[in-house]
Amino acid sequence: MLQKKQFQKQLNGSFLLLKKQNKNKYKKLQNSNQNKKKNQPNKKLIKRLLSRYLKTDVQSLQRHIIYHLKMTVPRLDQQFNLLRMYLAISHSVRDQLVQLSYDTQKHYRKNRVKQVNFISVEYMIGKYLQQSIKNLDLEDKYSESLAGFGYSIEELYDLEKEPSTIIGGLGRISYSFLETLSTQNYPGWGYGLYYKYGYLKKSEALNELDETWAGQQSSPFFIPNNFLRLKIGFYGEVKKIVNQKTGQKQFKWKPKEYVTAKANDLLISGYGTDNTNTLRLWSSHLYKDVYVEENSKFGDMTRIKRRKIEAESLTNYLYSPNVCEYKSRELRWKQLYFLVAASLADIIRRMKINYKVPLSKLNKYVAIHLNDVKSALAIPELMRLLIDQENLTWDKAWEITQKTFSYTNHTMISETFNRIPCKFIKTLLPRHMQLIEEINYVMLQKVREIGYKDYRLCTRMSLIENTSEDRIRMSWLPAVGGHTINGTSVNQSNLLKSQTYKDFYTLFPEKFVNITNGLTQRRWINLINPQLSSLFKKFLESECWITDLQELDKLGELLNNEEFLLRWQAIKIYHKKQLMEYVKRHYKFHIDYQNVIYDVQINRFHCLKRHMLNIFGIIHQYFVLKKTFEKGKQDYNKNVNRNDQDKASNIKNLHKRVIFFTGTAKPNDPDGEGIALLIKNLAKVINNDTSIKNYLKIIYIPEYSLEIKRLLVLGSDIAQFLSLPNEEVNGTSIIKFLFNGTILLATHAGIIPEVIEKIGMENIFSFGCKSKDIKQIRQKNIEMGTRNIMMDKLKVIISSIQKGQFGPSIAYSHIINEIRGMDHYLISHDFINYIQTWEQINTIFSDNDQWVQMSIMNCCKSAYFSSDRCIDEYAQEIWFLKQMPLSKIQSETELGFTKEFRNLDQNFDKDNIILLKKKIKEQINNTNSSRRVFNLLRDWNKVKPTEVN
Repeated sequence: MLQKKQFQKQLNGSFLLLKKQNKNKYKKLQNSNQNKKKNQPNKKLIKRLLSRYLKTDVQSLQRHIIYHLKMTVPRLDQQFNLLRMYLAISHSVRDQLVQLSYDTQKHYRKNRVKQVNFISVEYMIGKYLQQSIKNLDLEDKYSESLAGFGYSIEELYDLEKEPSTIIGGLGRISYSFLETLSTQNYPGWGYGLYYKYGYLKKSEALNELDETWAGQQSSPFFIPNNFLRLKIGFYGEVKKIVNQKTGQKQFKWKPKEYVTAKANDLLISGYGTDNTNTLRLWSSHLYKDVYVEENSKFGDMTRIKRRKIEAESLTNYLYSPNVCEYKSRELRWKQLYFLVAASLADIIRRMKINYKVPLSKLNKYVAIHLNDVKSALAIPELMRLLIDQENLTWDKAWEITQKTFSYTNHTMISETFNRIPCKFIKTLLPRHMQLIEEINYVMLQKVREIGYKDYRLCTRMSLIENTSEDRIRMSWLPAVGGHTINGTSVNQSNLLKSQTYKDFYTLFPEKFVNITNGLTQRRWINLINPQLSSLFKKFLESECWITDLQELDKLGELLNNEEFLLRWQAIKIYHKKQLMEYVKRHYKFHIDYQNVIYDVQINRFHCLKRHMLNIFGIIHQYFVLKKTFEKGKQDYNKNVNRNDQDKASNIKNLHKRVIFFTGTAKPNDPDGEGIALLIKNLAKVINNDTSIKNYLKIIYIPEYSLEIKRLLVLGSDIAQFLSLPNEEVNGTSIIKFLFNGTILLATHAGIIPEVIEKIGMENIFSFGCKSKDIKQIRQKNIEMGTRNIMMDKLKVIISSIQKGQFGPSIAYSHIINEIRGMDHYLISHDFINYIQTWEQINTIFSDNDQWVQMSIMNCCKSAYFSSDRCIDEYAQEIWFLKQMPLSKIQSETELGFTKEFRNLDQNFDKDNIILLKKKIKEQINNTNSSRRVFNLLRDWNKVKPTEVN
């Protein structure tokens, strides 16, 4: 019994001990759980804090700018100059854009909307600060804020450096489209490359110069996305493996070389709306594993440096420098694949995160638009991702690919660039070469199934051109792998159907559409020409034209309004004076601006643009002036027929004329460099000849930039577009001249026939042969010889060039010989018509009222060429998008103004909240306006008792 009692006590004691231990453990567990709860982030609090918007009254903006001066761009000596103020205000504007971008992406995710992803190698961004402030409707507030510090906002606008990389039509259109997508409230996302250097600029000596893209590298608007880095591969080999999930055999690409793609985001705001889309630019960097690999093998830092330079070279330039033909081509195609590989990987990543749906539904949520053939490798790249990584069947992957891609063709030039040797792609991208061959096989099988068994048709349509060296027709890839092919003008679309893609159009006519290009009036009128914008506001009594250019039609009713005509003319004279002062300041050269025709040709120097027609016309006028003022000059009248004299040399109402040339030639283009050199030499001769009494001057501007383009667009009376029909398919650059009332001297190329249809034949100077006649004229040149049917005056002009009257002719002898030989661009045929048109221009310029009325009509009838119309057509006919404006603010709690957060805002005031509620009700009831967050917060510190009551 005693032993049993002792045992029972021991047992009870052990139970008590275990109970205490468990109780302590439970307390510890409970305490640890409480600590975990304490350490967990308060997501609700964070979310509520993030909902707070930056206020946009003057005092709040000033505090925000000072914050960035002190914290973002600090200096120990506290010396604040204009550059530091520019950086501070840029960060302030960027902060405003970031919160709108956050709202926009959240809105798209919530509504599971379809987005278009726009891939382009070029974007002409321009001066970003000014257009962002205008789009946010904060220009007055920022101007007042800066005035308090003793600065003017115009000083900061002038200080901003523009990205000098892209100055061509493709970049101009691409950025206009992204800005319009935001303004029209369409879900969109842009992809491009973050170039380290700009397009190779030309000095006066025509040497190639590397110019750092300072506007980009130092700009605070580009937001590095350090959390997004993608691995991009090249070279290597393709192996067959067994898929462990499906048990089926498939191909696996193992690249030999890798680079890292880093994202840099630029936020694209819309005008009159809070919708803010994103442009993501990729920069290439050395892949991180290379450091470990090279150090473990060799321990040589020089090898790592070399690899680093090679990796970063992919995004150094827009067009890769020509080291040698093969190296240059390799670098160029690596650059293009880098763009599409990074972009597609990011598109798929975002879709999986945002929508959480399988990739078999990709085309329901994503549209991908290829802006020109340069992005054609996106077709096999998407196939690779769907088949090799997502394990879709070939048929399903091909169906998704065709429903996802659309393509715009921008050029008709058949260049070697678009026909790449198969062995080249097989080395660089072996898996893609396999997929291209499979795509080609499937496409040709479909052609045979339709009933076309002609082997010649299959040969013409094949993606692989079987010649002495098999080549890939890159232009064919988007036509086969996409659902829509778009032309950029009616002229081009007809040529695509009848020439370039004739066989494809015969078999798949439903793929072809035409959407004529357009530019945004918000940049090319409202931003660059504030004087004209103010005139429109005064006489239209609204600013509706900024988002609906059709409103300018009403200006046609003011052609007899004397005040309107005088103001219009005064604006043009003001801009001509600005251009005159620029020439005097930078080139130490004086030109007149009153009663002088300012004549402009802005084009890339290339035979296609027919600068030689303009040059021959200038020399013709120069000889006529010499004859008029010196009453001598027998050289020009020697061997000249009486008919030619009557047609060409009888110029009446002769006016002073200043001709402006600006542009660049592509690297290693001897024709382009020869044209530029001839213009420079011609300017030296004519500008130094006092005998013509300043009646003719030539200004050659080698430093081609957006600022120079702005001055020329606003200050020009005549803009020349001389390309041959069937060769120039677009000519979008003329639109910015139309917007600002410059009269066109143009052929029938590109969009000119549509311009004539919209603004009227009587408001444009058109000349030259038409598309249907070109073949016959060329045949005549071959049969009879161009030099034999050339007019005598042109022979004299060409002879004077060959004799060295305008500098050593050896640099451009090949251009002259081509004109005297085949004359592919029909310079000699159009010359007589060209100089007759100049007689007409001189006559009409004498009638000031008629000239001003023509100028007004060019502007007020240009609504069709707005990117607003263009993007609406893209969205409805190609991308199938819906407008998704951000919903309006319903209460002050959406802005983060709640009772529990009053202590977070030192300026919180009950009267402010009362006024805010009143404004919210007003904007909800206003159905004509989009949501404007900043307008609700812009008068925070200026509450008046009468407003509150």
